[in-house]
Amino acid sequence: MTKDWKQFLVSRGRKFTKKKLEAPKVQSPLLTNFHQWAGKKRLFEFNDPDEVSKVLGNDSWGVSKNLFANILASPMRTDMSKRIKLPRELLIQIKLEPIKNGTNEGKLVALRPQLEISKSGNNSYICNSLRFLQGKRASLGQLVPNSVHSSNTYTLNMNEILMDKRLFTEKHKQDLSECITTLLESLCERTDKENVPVTVEDWDVILTYDEKSNNDIELVKLKHLPSVPTVIILNLKLLDNDSIGRLINDRLRNHDIGVVLKFLKDERLIKLVYSLLNFSR
Repeated sequence: MTKDWKQFLVSRGRKFTKKKLEAPKVQSPLLTNFHQWAGKKRLFEFNDPDEVSKVLGNDSWGVSKNLFANILASPMRTDMSKRIKLPRELLIQIKLEPIKNGTNEGKLVALRPQLEISKSGNNSYICNSLRFLQGKRASLGQLVPNSVHSSNTYTLNMNEILMDKRLFTEKHKQDLSECITTLLESLCERTDKENVPVTVEDWDVILTYDEKSNNDIELVKLKHLPSVPTVIILNLKLLDNDSIGRLINDRLRNHDIGVVLKFLKDERLIKLVYSLLNFSR
């Protein structure tokens, strides 16, 4: 090896000094001292609106009018059939309801699924699935609210509770369909009075009755519209109901893509339709 090469190898380490690494300056409270609060709930309070935009950005993300965001933000509840926790809006709420005298001998209350979530009274929850509830694994006895077993004020016997699986399957689907039909008819009356042009925005819900489409629930970006909005399409063709089809495609249709619904204005109807589609899949 020549002298020049030896000199190069000896001096190589002297010419290149190690660069001192520095941690980047982090402004977000979500990352600062993460190891101290990870796994613990924290409430961030901002007194200045500029602080909020600095952390979250100028975009509010539109979560208040986003169907999926509202469902996922609902309180967590335990699915009594599988013993797992899910957002409440993805489950069916169950309550004990009094039975009128003489209709069922020896039965005082009935275990019934609720169409909409209610905060009052004792309740339990089960997965929103017709296929599961029709199967052999679904046991209604485990759905009785725990308060019946643990409370000293209750004197109910399990034999006094009516547990009919049909209330959770065909009857529940029928009740959902009838409630949705009623709301659609009310929407007809409202739109006839308002008669206002509709603008499609991000996270609007588009109600359709499209027999050609194979999808019940779709998240679509409408590129043919100027603002290119992202919308949620709910297709009610699975009801196989001509009267609902005429309501959606003729009377209620307020845009070439279908019936445009605003979540903040039509929240009840949107959630019932979404619940029915999930239940029937």
